[in-house]
Formats: sequence, C-alpha cells, structure tokens
Amino acid sequence: FVYWQGKLIGFVNKDHGPTSDSDRMIFRLSPEGNRDDYYVHFNRKDGFNSGTKEHGDRVLIVTKDDDSDVYGESRLVKNLSANQGYD
Repeated sequence: FVYWQGKLIGFVNKDHGPTSDSDRMIFRLSPEGNRDDYYVHFNRKDGFNSGTKEHGDRVLIVTKDDDSDVYGESRLVKNLSANQGYD
C-alpha cells in the first residue's frame, strides 16, 4: 500500500513552481518485489498542452519495465479524476 498526499503540478505549469515541499510534477513508485516502476503525473490541459486529445486534466499512472535509469517504453495503467484512488 502506498499513500502520498500533496499537489501534482502539470508540466505545462512548471514555471509557477511548487508551493510546498510535497508538491511534485512527477513521482516514481518502485514497489518492493515488483520489477516495474510506476510514474504518476498530472496531464494539465493548458498552454502548450491545451490541445491534448486524451486524459486532459487527469492524473495518469504509467508503468515502465525494469531498469528505471534507462529510457524505455511506458504504458498507461490508469487515468484518475480528482480525489479518485487506485488499488
């Protein structure tokens, strides 16, 4: 079980910066005993990303196969609305 509380800031709004130490643009989860890493970010539909066709203004969870320090293909696991959880 993983719990995080804070504010996700969309990449498009990175110039506004975090307002507290817990605010993040993206964070990585590396569950023990699991070879895949999970990344969580907010897909803000604004500015250069205003024309996004899928999952705008949603929290996205993606996974990437092992070896997190090497570029690799990721895949969408879940898209979440505000205050929605994922098991």
